[in-house]
Amino acid sequence: MLGDEAVAVIGSGSMGIALAHAAATAGHRATVWCPDLASAGAVSARFDGSPARRLEGRVRASAVLADVVRDAALVIVTVPSTQFRETARTLGSLEVTSRTWLSATKGFERDTCLRMSEILAKEVGASAVGVVAGANITPEILADDFTAIVVASHDSDVCALAKRCLESRQLRVSCSDDVLSIELAAALKNVVAIGVGIAAGLELGFNARSIVFACGLREIALLGAALGAESRVFAGVTGAGDLFLTASSPDSLNRRLGVELGRGRTLADIVTELPETPEGIGSVRACRALARRHGLRLPIAEAVAAILEGERDPEAIETACREAPLG
Repeated sequence: MLGDEAVAVIGSGSMGIALAHAAATAGHRATVWCPDLASAGAVSARFDGSPARRLEGRVRASAVLADVVRDAALVIVTVPSTQFRETARTLGSLEVTSRTWLSATKGFERDTCLRMSEILAKEVGASAVGVVAGANITPEILADDFTAIVVASHDSDVCALAKRCLESRQLRVSCSDDVLSIELAAALKNVVAIGVGIAAGLELGFNARSIVFACGLREIALLGAALGAESRVFAGVTGAGDLFLTASSPDSLNRRLGVELGRGRTLADIVTELPETPEGIGSVRACRALARRHGLRLPIAEAVAAILEGERDPEAIETACREAPLG
């Protein structure tokens, strides 16, 4: 029997599909907004053909945004950061019954360095806004492997609804009221994951990679603290946990990006071969801008940015390891 909550997932990328799967597995009705009819057809066919057809009828897809969100109890926005403000603005112009919104996009707006939850709250005119963070990789959610997500919101009702709509035996949902720290840790960890990938692409040893990991984590925690975040969060599941996952999983697009950068390839060439554009690209650029704004010297993060932008050779990551404080 289907649950009585309607969940709208805005975006048909890997995270959108995974969260729709999670809602359906939890017994609720999920509708995925897709950019065109062809994408909507592909998403519907994917769920109708799921193993044992156990999710058939629980997930549908549509290219009409107003239809997707009209009766939703929970709206989860998963579109890329480059499309986030435009999509949120369109959502704000619709008549939406839901007053509960989540962002599952881990990134920053390029020109403003604003977080996605800040953009969502402004554009939809809602105070009940939250974020979804890791550590999780989408293929494992779709495979029903045990995993966990963190939902953060200043409104306890948002967290309670998200937990009700997404939690199942194989998916643990943890709640937090520290939106700033959770969102910053979730986005900035991609900077370090790309750095570890660069070291792997250079075929540096695991000792060197561990220095990138540890020193990079320290750097993003320092930046987070400068922005008002709690440093302890960077040592938790959305910081160190998600960083370990993103830096090590073969399914991680940010790791793949880093590995190819380490092999000397250009960003433009790499992106054309990936199924989605990694959010880590925007996070690297925002990290550099925010660090400079706050007068912070972050050798690992700066090296990653310089390599990504083609300003320095990949070997700059090893130079950064020699310069970064180890304590």
